[in-house]
Amino acid sequence: LADEGSERGGASLAQRHAECAVCFEDLCSMPCAVFVDGHARRCCSHFLHEACARALPTKACPLCRAPFEATRTLPSIRDDPHGWFACVDVEGDGRLSKVQVREALVTQFPLDTSKFDGVIDTLWARWDHDGSGFVSREEFADPDSGLLADVRAQLLKVPRAPPERVPDIATDRNKWFDHFDEGRSGYLSQEAVVRGLIKTYGLGTDLSQVVAMRKLVGAVWVVFDIDGTGAVSREEFLKPTDGLADAIIASRATLNSQQCI
Repeated sequence: LADEGSERGGASLAQRHAECAVCFEDLCSMPCAVFVDGHARRCCSHFLHEACARALPTKACPLCRAPFEATRTLPSIRDDPHGWFACVDVEGDGRLSKVQVREALVTQFPLDTSKFDGVIDTLWARWDHDGSGFVSREEFADPDSGLLADVRAQLLKVPRAPPERVPDIATDRNKWFDHFDEGRSGYLSQEAVVRGLIKTYGLGTDLSQVVAMRKLVGAVWVVFDIDGTGAVSREEFLKPTDGLADAIIASRATLNSQQCI
């Protein structure tokens, strides 16, 4: 379902926005799961919506390709803090790293990832009492200055942000391109185009539609990404009649008409 690998230069777009790598909806909007092996040990550090994880066509994480045997629901830190700790503890050694905590919290709460990244060092100094670089079970549960106490006092009160407004690809393609060209590079990756179209057409809650859109973009992509770089330029995307935008819109219209017959 999801694109293989990550964006060039780092984390995938889904990870940057704390979204599910399959449907591009906010991770915190639905129950999430992790991947485990035959001994119930986590296979990687990634989270997906539980429904999306169970619908994967192969037993491999779509972000890192790690093989897995089953999925495991990420417990609520509010309702099952000990289960949450055990699930986030990838190595199973009774301690959590800063990266593990960061990924789990942005998975369950509607946090602005860039702002949270700016304050987590300060928070970590408060939670990591002995300066070991990790939070132990005891430090996690400390009622005065523990991670759990701060989550209960602060993060459980964070309101959901309104959904982002996406420009209309049919009537304002330049703004649409700019909206999803987050690095202002003049290019869009296949992942960025798929993410943009899923959000444009509101497909994220329908996995069959998500799969259809990924297949549609993949089918026409090779025509425009001739050099195989994984990205198309603004000109290739916006070119009247012969551009990728028109090709996708026409293909989607054809697909919709066929489904109505």
